[in-house]
Amino acid sequence: MAYRTRLFTERTSNVSGMESIRLLRKDLVSWWTKDMYDSGIEAVPLGRRTFYHFARPEFMQHVLLEKSDHFVVSHIAKIMLGLAMGEGLLTSDKEQWRAQRRMAAPLFRKLTMDQYLPVMDQSALKSVMLLKGKLGQEQIMLPVMTATTLDVILDSIFGGIDVDRPMVAREVENYLKVMAVVGITDTLQIPRWILRPWRWRGYLAVWRLRRLVNQMLSSHRHNGANEEGLLSRMLAMKDPETGEGMPRRLIVDNIMTFVGAGHETTSVGLSWALYLLAEQPELQEKIAAEVSSVVSDEPLTMEAIEKLDLTRRFFMETMRLYPPVAAMVRSVETDVTISGIDLKKDDHVTLATLPMHRNPLYWPDPDAFDPDRFLPEEIKKRPRFSYLPFGGGPRICIGMEFTMLEAVTILARLVKAYRFLPTGKNPHPLVSVTTRPDNGVPLIVERR
Repeated sequence: MAYRTRLFTERTSNVSGMESIRLLRKDLVSWWTKDMYDSGIEAVPLGRRTFYHFARPEFMQHVLLEKSDHFVVSHIAKIMLGLAMGEGLLTSDKEQWRAQRRMAAPLFRKLTMDQYLPVMDQSALKSVMLLKGKLGQEQIMLPVMTATTLDVILDSIFGGIDVDRPMVAREVENYLKVMAVVGITDTLQIPRWILRPWRWRGYLAVWRLRRLVNQMLSSHRHNGANEEGLLSRMLAMKDPETGEGMPRRLIVDNIMTFVGAGHETTSVGLSWALYLLAEQPELQEKIAAEVSSVVSDEPLTMEAIEKLDLTRRFFMETMRLYPPVAAMVRSVETDVTISGIDLKKDDHVTLATLPMHRNPLYWPDPDAFDPDRFLPEEIKKRPRFSYLPFGGGPRICIGMEFTMLEAVTILARLVKAYRFLPTGKNPHPLVSVTTRPDNGVPLIVERR
């Protein structure tokens, strides 16, 4: 009998515009109505703008690909993320974004992933050690996964240069707690240069993090060390069309993007994965058997990783049910019609990934956990834009291959060493920038 999971209850009635904002501040999962999981369309007028929520593949394809020139990064996203990430890949638009993408894309191509695997493997082994001290006791998974993925991204960027990791972890957490909450001032499009005093902790966190990145960049330039780090490659990259390098301020913006967005989404995804492993002991043993057949105590290789097919499909199904990024947001720059709906300039569009991932039109028995949904023959049966844990179109996540390799590597090392058991304390998904488990996923960890 298939295991089913739905750790939330959708809203059953419509609410006013201001009540919508209150619910948005609480949790996006609480905001979406049952209709979002069926019809996939909802519109909320607010002032001169309409806030649309779409959860159907055809709308995703229009906004992200076919008519993407009519849309820009949402003003809400820029308020939430722009202070830290400036005009980097996640928050820029048009030619500025295209130039950065051209330069950075070679850093994350599938053929280059073997360069990052040793760092990922070492960090995964550290996570095994982090859990070792309290075997048989309840442990919270999210902080361990956060520390692990932060290690991966910092070592990948700086090539082993000593970084104050506890400070980075603390300030990223401070930033997300304060800046990732949508406020009325954000929804009403009050300019982001007008400071919100209640976010002082987030402003301070950004200042400290950007100062650290600038210090690391200056140190690297003066010392000329750590040629294997991602930073060295960023400093050397050139725009293939113009021959120009990336300006220092954009390098800082993108390091902040990789650190802030990259490790957070992966740690959240892994935490949900461990919860779902613990809830399905038979599947956990199948994955452990697959891992044991190809993973030894020797350093992991790409050849071994490629054989972990069930592990990879397990993580993909985890991201279907609890996508680390549950929604993407855009602002309408010029009037456009998509699937018969007229969108006006300055309207706001939320592409609701989580509800779409549970729509029975595309996912039979949508709450059932089934890694076989991601067998090649099953993937072909679904609309192209029905599964979007990494976005889609030209702006698809540049670190998609990096994240998948990292997640499979960490899961392999953890499952080889330990068995994960449930505590009966089920997490609730809280959606802001990412889909965090509200209790951090408490599990019992036993030696295998």
